[in-house]
Amino acid sequence: MFLVVLFLGVLLLGFRLEDLVSVFRWLSSLGLGFVVIGDTCVYYSIGRRVFEGDVDLFVFEGSLLAVEGDIVSHADESGWDVGSTWLGTLSLVVRVGSEEVPLDLYEAVHDFYVPWEFIEGSRVIDVSGFHLKMLSPEQHIVLKARSGSEDVEEKLHGYVDLYESGSLRISLQELRRLSSLFEDQRAIISRLKKAGFPL
Repeated sequence: MFLVVLFLGVLLLGFRLEDLVSVFRWLSSLGLGFVVIGDTCVYYSIGRRVFEGDVDLFVFEGSLLAVEGDIVSHADESGWDVGSTWLGTLSLVVRVGSEEVPLDLYEAVHDFYVPWEFIEGSRVIDVSGFHLKMLSPEQHIVLKARSGSEDVEEKLHGYVDLYESGSLRISLQELRRLSSLFEDQRAIISRLKKAGFPL
C-alpha cells in the first residue's frame, strides 16, 4: 500500500497546462498573442500531460516591452519571482499550488525569431477553454537545432531516442522543409544529422 501511495505521489509531481490557464488568460488580456515553443511541444505530442521544468512562450503579437511594467507589477502582487531569459527578455516563476513553474517569455530579438509560417502552422489545443497555440514537434526541433544553445546536442539526442523508440512520430521531410526557411539551413541540418536524425 505504501508503494502505491509513493508511486502516485511521484506521478503527481509537476504541473499541467490547465494549471496555467489563468496566467495564459492574463497575458492575453494584456494584448499579447503567444505560442508555446519549448520542449513542452514534444512531450505534449507523445501524450505527457504532467510537466516539469519551464514553459517557453514566444510573443508574436503585442510587445513585451510595452507591457513590462504591468507584468512586473502583477508578478510582485502575486508573489512571483521576476528575472530574465538568456536573451534578456522577461522570465517569471509563477506559483501553481505547491509547484513553482518558470515561464520564459520570448519575442523577436537580434537573430532570435519564430518564422510566421511556424506560427500560422502551429496547432491549437484546448486547455480548459483557452485556445493555446503550440508548435509542432518538427517546428520545435528545428528551432532547437538552430539555437545552437549549450544543451542543444543533449536535447536533440533525447528526441532521436524518442523517435527511434516509436514514441515520437515526426516527419523527416518536414524537418528538412522547415530548416529551409532559415538562412543557416546547412548548420541546422548538420546539427540534426549529428544528433542522429536520418536526414
